[in-house]
Amino acid sequence: MKSVWITGTSRGLGEALAHKFLQRGWHVHGIGRTHTIEDESYHADYLDLADPQAVLAYRFSIPDIPTQALFIHNAGTLGEIAHLGNFKNPQRINETFQVNLVAATVLSNTFLSAMKHATSEFGMLFIGSGAGRNAYDGWASYCSSKAGIDMLARCIAEENKEENNFHIFSIAPGVIDTSMQEEIRGANPSEFRKIERFETLKREDKLEQPENVAEKLYRVWEMRSRVSETCIDLRELTL
Repeated sequence: MKSVWITGTSRGLGEALAHKFLQRGWHVHGIGRTHTIEDESYHADYLDLADPQAVLAYRFSIPDIPTQALFIHNAGTLGEIAHLGNFKNPQRINETFQVNLVAATVLSNTFLSAMKHATSEFGMLFIGSGAGRNAYDGWASYCSSKAGIDMLARCIAEENKEENNFHIFSIAPGVIDTSMQEEIRGANPSEFRKIERFETLKREDKLEQPENVAEKLYRVWEMRSRVSETCIDLRELTL
């Protein structure tokens, strides 16, 4: 049995990933507040990633003898787009780090603990961002939390470098046509000076479609033994 746990499967890339793994015969556990997928191999795990105590209490239901087990932290929030000093709701800063980074760290700990004695192949994919590798004005909490995801992946890779049956990647997927892009295009230009770039990408139909990105991410896992870097940009890989 091949099992994958994916956060944020109600829409966008997470939903596309869930469908992709279902098509390939995996058992999919969707982790999130809401669920839209109905399939006999889809298991809805209701969890609010913005709730620290709920995240701490979550447990992975690992099959006794999985042939492969994979945890994908896809869920993410852009948070309030504003220069620091101008936040109307500073609580959004806490929420952004909780969903993007803290939940990822806590769930990684829980997953790795559950797989401690695994002999089958297992791994983790974090959906990173180019924003974690380049600074954007108005995105301080998003950029910082995504930079943290990259470092988290590197640390986990370092800690498990002797484990031949384990693989981890933090993958920047490119600019995807999701509801987050709608948030970006609705930002105040005085709080986000690069808004025109994203408006142009939408206008010129240059946004990646979630289904195409999900296919590429699945291929990364398929060719995991041939990918040497932990933090990668999906647009730079030959798949």
